[in-house]
Amino acid sequence: MTQTTAHQIAQNLLAETDGNIQSALYALEDGAYLATQDWTQDEVEEAHDILTKTNIRRSYVIRQKFESLGDACAEMFETISEAETAAAKLRDEITTMVAGWDTPDPDDYVAQFSSDEENSAWEHALMLADGNRTYGREAGAYIADEAVEIAEVVENQNIQIK
Repeated sequence: MTQTTAHQIAQNLLAETDGNIQSALYALEDGAYLATQDWTQDEVEEAHDILTKTNIRRSYVIRQKFESLGDACAEMFETISEAETAAAKLRDEITTMVAGWDTPDPDDYVAQFSSDEENSAWEHALMLADGNRTYGREAGAYIADEAVEIAEVVENQNIQIK
């Protein structure tokens, strides 16, 4: 058995599981999956050791992705809790802002944004406004939920083929 083979197994499993170490470890423990592979027991055990010692750095980014809300923005956070707190604050700000905006005449409304997702969201928000002069909180909250996202960023800082 070579160290390169065990490292390659670990790297392949991480690639197959989008960097999820726990899923990679489950694959190494799955007899049916292992039966489809041409690995020795020693290679599997060493790959397991490599994965359990791997230092995966996770961070989280929140994004406001609708051009109608101004410049797109993104901010990084070390924990999901921090990201969720910041995303909730951003959603509240967007909700309040959009709630006070005047609605267009539904008969004259034309989708105008480069993203189909954004156009669909605004069409739905207009329906939620239900003929009112302004969008209101429900439509504002809907736009905020559609416009703000949290994404996980995974960095593998340990696995290297020698």
